Amino acid sequence: MDAAKLAEKLVGSISSKEIGGPPKAVRKIRDGQLLIVAKDEGQKTKIEANIRKLGNVEVREMRKEEPLLMISGVEKGQEETELVGKILRQNADVTDKTDADGLKIVRRVNCRNPWKENLIVKTNLETFKAIAKKGRIEMDYKYSTTQRSTWGCRKRKTCFKCGREHDSWKCKESERKCVNCWRMFGKVESHSARDSVCPAMIQALEKSRRNFNMGRGREASELFFRKVRLENFDIIAVQEPGSDCTLLGYQTFRAGTERDKVITLVRNGLGRVWMRRDKLSQNFLVIEFELRGQNLVIGNLYDEPPEAGKPCRFSEVEEWVRQRQQFARMIVAWDFNAKHTVWGSPWVDERGDLVHEWSGVNGWIRLVFVGIGGSGLRFSNYFVYEFDVPSLSRYQL
Repeated sequence: MDAAKLAEKLVGSISSKEIGGPPKAVRKIRDGQLLIVAKDEGQKTKIEANIRKLGNVEVREMRKEEPLLMISGVEKGQEETELVGKILRQNADVTDKTDADGLKIVRRVNCRNPWKENLIVKTNLETFKAIAKKGRIEMDYKYSTTQRSTWGCRKRKTCFKCGREHDSWKCKESERKCVNCWRMFGKVESHSARDSVCPAMIQALEKSRRNFNMGRGREASELFFRKVRLENFDIIAVQEPGSDCTLLGYQTFRAGTERDKVITLVRNGLGRVWMRRDKLSQNFLVIEFELRGQNLVIGNLYDEPPEAGKPCRFSEVEEWVRQRQQFARMIVAWDFNAKHTVWGSPWVDERGDLVHEWSGVNGWIRLVFVGIGGSGLRFSNYFVYEFDVPSLSRYQL
């Protein structure tokens, strides 16, 4: 029974008066499941009792994950009560909702510095929001920028006090000039690059808050690995993972130079696998897979979002695939930045129309295993073009 039919059955069988009015929310989620959010514990108990009377319907409570904070560079040898007290004192100016009950140290990780450690702290949602709202941007001390530098970076040293090219600790200037305000706004402001009132610092902090992830990436990763282990997939295509995606027993193939944008995982021991970078694009990775005398070709493709006035590049991909139709089976896993209502977008763009029309004309089968909104891991929208496999509800060789 899918979620829509289950919802209709519940509406016809359970009176809102019996459960104290309508619930707070009812949503359809993955794999035919229905999520019911009760207004309070009393209504939750009544709803659960009424559903169990129907029979053949499994009822279970969702697991709640509390958010985690990482506090780095803490001196070793401190007791948990002492550390929690310090955290509360440092954040006392933010909100009075921050309390000791909302903080618990769940793990201590050794640093490279032998007398320091990193703390993984579990918090309740109110405490987490209070501390996150205060915010902190990592400042690169060598170049006085809000973005981290890497080893071997050849940028010039910049003093965060006066903006000149020397080490900040050697600065003898009495006048303050913010180098980040000059970089971002073209204005010379009379404060340092690390000043809390710096507009550039405030803008960087707001940007980091917008990108702040409250654990969806971790939740998505757990779902991804759980599903792979249960279903025993031989080939998995993953689009824009939130973190490094590795899985024991699989070979990993990636597309994209700056970050992992499209990844294919192939189970070890299935056959001989090799890859090459296609001349079509630096973000197009070709994987050839030989199994029992048959060839399977996998294409990992990432393409940047379309810019105004520039032609769509889908025709290049179309030609590439057409030249390789002699293979018995082919997978193209891509993040093409195309929009179409068929795969869940609220609107349609030029790329989406081209992909949808071309795949329909050529008999391509579109498979979507799991969709996870927001940040984190998402299974790719990908197409399987095949001649000798009648149905591929999941890709197992």
